[in-house]
Amino acid sequence: MFQSSLLAEMCLGYSFTGAHYKSIQMLTIMEKRNLTIDLDMSKKIMKSFMDTAKTDLVRKAFSLLLSLGGLYDQDSLQMITNTFARNVNFITGAVSMATLPAATLSEVAFIGRSNVGKSSLINMLTNRKKLAYTSKTPGKTSEFNYFEIQSVVGVDKAKSSFYIVDLPGVGYAQASRDLRSSWTNLLTAFAHQRSTLRVLFHLVDSRHGLMEADYECLDLVATLPSHVTYAIVFTKVDKTSGGGGDSGEGSKHHLRAAGLVMNNGMVDRVYREIAKRTTRVVPLFFTSSESRQGGVDMWDFILTATTAKAYEKE
Repeated sequence: MFQSSLLAEMCLGYSFTGAHYKSIQMLTIMEKRNLTIDLDMSKKIMKSFMDTAKTDLVRKAFSLLLSLGGLYDQDSLQMITNTFARNVNFITGAVSMATLPAATLSEVAFIGRSNVGKSSLINMLTNRKKLAYTSKTPGKTSEFNYFEIQSVVGVDKAKSSFYIVDLPGVGYAQASRDLRSSWTNLLTAFAHQRSTLRVLFHLVDSRHGLMEADYECLDLVATLPSHVTYAIVFTKVDKTSGGGGDSGEGSKHHLRAAGLVMNNGMVDRVYREIAKRTTRVVPLFFTSSESRQGGVDMWDFILTATTAKAYEKE
């Protein structure tokens, strides 16, 4: 504990004086020694980097602090979204490949059965309450809704943008057969032909596990291009039996909720279905739009996937 505190204090001190590479070195040492970091200290270090460091070092610090068990609360997510989702704008609702926006920005898409919590998750990740339409009535999202996420990062004020794509719910029973078929065909074409697609997040309700509509989504993983990462996001983990609300224990609560999903065999079932279709590694995330759990982890993953293109200086 003393060693961790000392290295963290040195890290913070270096960042205050502008010695950011030395600060990163301290965090790297902590990671190699399997140490953890205090939540408040992790937020102080992150804030210092955002105010005084260049973009690439801000990203490096973010990933390291997260790996050390820091930045897990709602304030951390707020800090991340204030920087990496500085501006969020609705671009268009597409109904065909021809009506998609020009393929100029990296894209992160969200799929899942109707009422799985896609819109709520997108609202959480962007820190906007009403960005994506949420409804208790399934099937309300009927287009490929594009949102541009714009960041302004670091002392160099580097700019970067990517698209979040909110896709129609898969398998909505009350939609007409022709409409469901149209959505499925467009989703398949989008997943396989969109050159700027970087991540396809498949949302699964942690209370129910895989349902019939989820298998339509899982079938996509077998033939996805190599530049697209397929990931599973368990939603509504706070509503999983015994999950409770945000306990204030941060990462411990995250692991407990993940454990509940694992203990009921849901993760094993998902992995078995994935193994039938592909040998690729599929990351898992455990989230709650209400407690905002898992948001910071997803942001780190999204930024890694979408920032391969160099930031444009202001």
